[in-house]
Amino acid sequence: MTRNLYDDVDAMLEVADLIYIMADLGKAKKDDAKVGAMTDSGFLDTLPKTSKEVVQWAVKNKEVMGNADNSKSYLEDILARDQKQASTNATLEVFDDDFAYADEDSEVVYGIGKNPDMKRITVVFRGSTTSADWEHNFKCSSEELEEGFMELLEGIPSVNAELASEFKDVRLHTGFSKYLFKECGKNAEGVECEKPKFHQIVDHVRRLLEENPDYELWFTGHSLGGALAVLAASAAALLDDIKTTVKLVSFAA
Repeated sequence: MTRNLYDDVDAMLEVADLIYIMADLGKAKKDDAKVGAMTDSGFLDTLPKTSKEVVQWAVKNKEVMGNADNSKSYLEDILARDQKQASTNATLEVFDDDFAYADEDSEVVYGIGKNPDMKRITVVFRGSTTSADWEHNFKCSSEELEEGFMELLEGIPSVNAELASEFKDVRLHTGFSKYLFKECGKNAEGVECEKPKFHQIVDHVRRLLEENPDYELWFTGHSLGGALAVLAASAAALLDDIKTTVKLVSFAA
């Protein structure tokens, strides 16, 4: 299959839309007033699911979506664009919103997909929707990485120390950096997660690339999600055991 830049960006735009829809339906599942109206509320509990199945599930639950001005329009966009991703063998392998709506420290919502037709693993981040998201957005001061990316990637094996040190004295947006590399939050039971979100993402990515060593690794997202994708892609490129090409497409970030 011959692809051009438009095909690649178009595919990233579709998954960036889809993560908003899944997050909104994930929120509805946690809402006692809405979960009873959902069709197959446990759909995302068992993965992988094909992208076509995900879109069909979203269509069935369109009226349950709380964020009508956004998620519904994103779904309409996907349907209007002929579900390009849904016509492939692409699958949703990981969806994580465990800490998205549990408390005021809610944080990263992300998904990881696998596309055999395009031979890619895609990590997608949701953009700003909650008050906690905007709180982190407005933490617009910057912090200096005195030791480069090494201080953010503590505990991750195979970090290329030489490359990571080249980011020494780089300044990062405080809110985005904490969102991805430091703060963790709690689940609905009040249990703290053990690893920062980026560390969790790397564990999933390693597994998928071990199973599919000839695949590329892509990061994408819109708004806050685009900013997180930039940071995550930069950090992933510093890991020696991720030998594939790391690519990034961000929207309005």
